[in-house]
Amino acid sequence: MTSLQTMLYSLEPLNIYRLDTDDNVTRELESYAYALDKHKENIQNVLDDRFIKTSSQSGIEQREKMFGYSRDGFSLDDRREMLHKRLSLDITSHTVADFERFMNSLGVESYQLSEYPELSYISVMMFDTYTETLEKWLEKQIKEFLPAHCDVDVFFGGRRYNELDNLNRSFNTLDALNQSWAQIES
Repeated sequence: MTSLQTMLYSLEPLNIYRLDTDDNVTRELESYAYALDKHKENIQNVLDDRFIKTSSQSGIEQREKMFGYSRDGFSLDDRREMLHKRLSLDITSHTVADFERFMNSLGVESYQLSEYPELSYISVMMFDTYTETLEKWLEKQIKEFLPAHCDVDVFFGGRRYNELDNLNRSFNTLDALNQSWAQIES
């Protein structure tokens, strides 16, 4: 029931006003109803934004700003899923499975985590390519998430070290090709 219908239904039994479609009272009620319907719509949007599952795009963006990013390159459902994963982590989340959830919450799926407990050192190698700004942001997020007592290095590259080793090419072999690194890696 719209606001206008509610007002007309409520006023009709009083028999104070003539509520025809062309009378002044009905037209005034229509103008009020228009504003009330807009407010009702805004209130419904606010209520929907309380939960990630029903949140609008602007609600998702506001939640993403809490973590310092907006992932416009992903679908709304993917962004919701990333937020669910990120918000499921807390200060006790220090397992490899937690780190995997954390990386997925950042939208990173192709990476390698190497732990060296005897050295208190952790290395994270990411294999996808990112903009320089996104690389800096990802590195900052990873270093903030991982334990503060560990040294952390984050590397970005398109190939895995294992893949390069499996090519069995020495520097001299690659240099003799007279190509740029971009050409060699492709």
